[in-house]
Amino acid sequence: MLFSPGLYLPMGKRPTAAGGGSSVSFDAAGFYSSAGNASVTSQGFSGVLTVGSGSHRALLAFLFFAGNNAGAASSPALTWNGTSMTSIGGPFSNSTVGDIYIFGLVNPASGANTFNATWTGNAQGGIAAISVTGADQTGGATTFHNVTSAAATGVPTVTSTVPAGEIVAAGFISSNNFSTQGNTDIGHNNTNGLWAIAANYTTSTGSQSLLYNPSGNYAAASACIKAG
Repeated sequence: MLFSPGLYLPMGKRPTAAGGGSSVSFDAAGFYSSAGNASVTSQGFSGVLTVGSGSHRALLAFLFFAGNNAGAASSPALTWNGTSMTSIGGPFSNSTVGDIYIFGLVNPASGANTFNATWTGNAQGGIAAISVTGADQTGGATTFHNVTSAAATGVPTVTSTVPAGEIVAAGFISSNNFSTQGNTDIGHNNTNGLWAIAANYTTSTGSQSLLYNPSGNYAAASACIKAG
């Protein structure tokens, strides 16, 4: 199935790309979710973001299953422009709210391409993504590293120690509707079948708490993108 963009889709800003240096630079970010069918086994996401043409590109994506309880979907796969992305981690959940999975791809195709996801079990998908330049091109857990997660009741928060020159992004899923982000927003949606989802990022380094208000029963996960 292929859906057009939903609500809460901030357009990625495009600063001048920095290539192959000692730090990662933001390229673009976007978000897609809808109150769509919670009983499918695949979904396409168009119009999420436009990846630039800078050097040493990397793409980090969070795949959410927000229309069903945790465990409804399993063994997900994700592609960008037909190229398989590497599974970096997941499922992240608190055994109640739906699951979060993280995927990464180095040297992603430039342009406003499409994500396509497949999985086992009936579920409703959503996605958030960020692209960067100046990233390590090894791929997998080398490029997309320092994965952290949290599951609790309270303000959805995940803490990461971000090395110098890197960017960290986080995905959130909660029982309560999201309203305001504590970092740079990627997007949020409160109209899924069961759970609200959101994502944000920061270019700050050191110990960082990524969060999204308000309090709820939540799960969150984050990953850093290594410079190279």
